[in-house]
Amino acid sequence: MSLEALEQIREIGRLESSASEIKTLLEKAERKLADAKVVNISRETRLEQAYTVILTCASIALRAKGYRVLNITAGHYLTIETTRETIEISDDKIDYFQALRIKRHQDIYGSALIISELDLGEAIKEAENFLSLVRNWLLEKHPEFTI
Repeated sequence: MSLEALEQIREIGRLESSASEIKTLLEKAERKLADAKVVNISRETRLEQAYTVILTCASIALRAKGYRVLNITAGHYLTIETTRETIEISDDKIDYFQALRIKRHQDIYGSALIISELDLGEAIKEAENFLSLVRNWLLEKHPEFTI
């Protein structure tokens, strides 16, 4: 669904961003990525940090386009889904990000979840790649937000 269509049904709304806001979000993503790489904390916590990098990057793209999520009940879901329109990532990548969202939710609100080293490594790599993609996208498409 287009950003305009999501705005019409009040899932997202217009709100201009600033270079300062984008910088703050990028710094947050960098900190969370560093946290995800700390080996002496649980894999579940590290996965949550990698997911937060992805969510923050999706937020950066949405904010750079001048939108914010209004539907707080489906906020994470919508933020990730909008990357289809903001930064134009593939459906497969969005599906992967949504799967991480579900794993994080299950770990926090459901029963214990076992995260393998392989799954954790993939999540961290995907977070790292997405952060790099968003940084490059900002430079190319929204240089007004780069400091």
